[in-house]
Amino acid sequence: MHRELIGKRFGSRVRGRAGTRGGRGQGRRQAAGKANTGATPGGGWAYLLHPSPELWTVSLPHRTQILYVADISFITMQLNIQPGSVVVESGTGSGSFSHSLARTVGPTGHLHTFEYHAQRAELAAEEFARHGLADRATVRCRDVCELGFTEELRGQADAVFLDLPSPWLAIGHARDALNPRVPTRLASYSPCMEQVQRTCLALRDLGFSEIRTFETLIRPHALRGASQRSLESLARYGTRELAALEEAGADSANAEAVAAIQQKLDLSRVTAEQVARETQVSLGPQLVMGQEMRGHTSYLTFATLYPGLWSEDAAATAEEAVAGGPAESQPSAAVPTEEQPAPEPAEGAATAAAAAAGSPSPSSSSTPEAADASE
Repeated sequence: MHRELIGKRFGSRVRGRAGTRGGRGQGRRQAAGKANTGATPGGGWAYLLHPSPELWTVSLPHRTQILYVADISFITMQLNIQPGSVVVESGTGSGSFSHSLARTVGPTGHLHTFEYHAQRAELAAEEFARHGLADRATVRCRDVCELGFTEELRGQADAVFLDLPSPWLAIGHARDALNPRVPTRLASYSPCMEQVQRTCLALRDLGFSEIRTFETLIRPHALRGASQRSLESLARYGTRELAALEEAGADSANAEAVAAIQQKLDLSRVTAEQVARETQVSLGPQLVMGQEMRGHTSYLTFATLYPGLWSEDAAATAEEAVAGGPAESQPSAAVPTEEQPAPEPAEGAATAAAAAAGSPSPSSSSTPEAADASE
């Protein structure tokens, strides 16, 4: 069978063999005594599809829990990943999201993905090479929570994605990898709310803004046509009952029968024409909402890092605070020393202090408007 598929164009429709499981007509042919040589075509069809990240997601060998299309598309949109983007991922896992990222960045971008488990990293690299993505995806075996990302990625990434048990430990390293000259985005994928809370605190302390958490849920909807056979049967049944009602109503002795028919179909206000008209209206397609909703997978936390709002000194202090270190070891600029006397207060600050104390300031007594403001 595979020999017949090799060389065909993608999108071609091929017919299954009679000997394949579930082929239509197989039981009838065997009952007729015809030998199954494997050359007789079966009744099923199959389409030859071009390999894609979506197909890989539903067919890959699971080494870890994976991301599916709903989360993948949402993360890609929120991180603003596009052709030419440089993306850093930590937590390669089974490579489901990595394949989608490699396709999105295209040949002009690059994906740098990190995995602390050596065997998983090796298998992911082999899959990238086998799928023709080795030129746009690089896999490294590294514990980014402990060692951070490689120095060559410092300030190079447009987006960072974290799929880690303790993502808050990697927030500082992710900030170092993001491009400081343009607004950049970060995403974290965590199954527990406790992880989300610690991650959000670390993001806030390390200078990120627009911190938001989402949960992606799927509820299927189906467009179904009403059963024409059942509606036609209802119309015939209603017409028949209406005729019985008219016949029974001609004899006053059948009053109980008339009441029973009216109660059954409520035909006291319905005519045969109305039944037929309602039947025609009901034949259109109807949108049916599924009763089942796919359960929770994980929470998605996103944040933005804007350029010019962060300094190296503040970063070091915040990292010590997040790690539980002695944040007070850094001298505060507000505490004067002998070498650096206390700075003179600004004119506005002096005016505000004077107003709070109830004494007129030089500027408050110059004009009536200023005097009113000080009161």
